[in-house]
Amino acid sequence: MNKKTKFLVIIFTIIVIVISISLVMGFQKLKEKHLEEIDRVITSTGGKVNEVSEVNPKSSPFNDESDRSNIIYKITYEKSGTQLIAWYRAINQVNDIHDESFPFGEKWIFED
Repeated sequence: MNKKTKFLVIIFTIIVIVISISLVMGFQKLKEKHLEEIDRVITSTGGKVNEVSEVNPKSSPFNDESDRSNIIYKITYEKSGTQLIAWYRAINQVNDIHDESFPFGEKWIFED
C-alpha cells in the first residue's frame, strides 16, 4: 500500500471506532434513562422495583403494539408485600424518552 492508501485506511478505522463508541454510549444512556423512568413510575405508585428485564415484544402484552422504535421491559416489583408485574413500552429516543410522535408511544400496563 502506498502512503495515501494507508492514511485513508487509518482515517476510516478511526471514524469507525469513534462512531462505534458513540453508538455504545448512546445505547447505555438510553437504557439508563429507561431504568430511571421505570424506578420513578413504580416508586410513585408506592412500589419497589425488584427486577427489570428487556423482553421480546411477542412475549409481552405489546405483541401487536410495538415496532423497532420500542423496547419492551418486564418489571417485577413489590407493593404492600405483594409481588406484581408491570410492562413498559419504551421509546428508542435518547433525547426524549416521552416523545409521542412514534407510531407506538410510551405506555404502561400494570397487572393485577
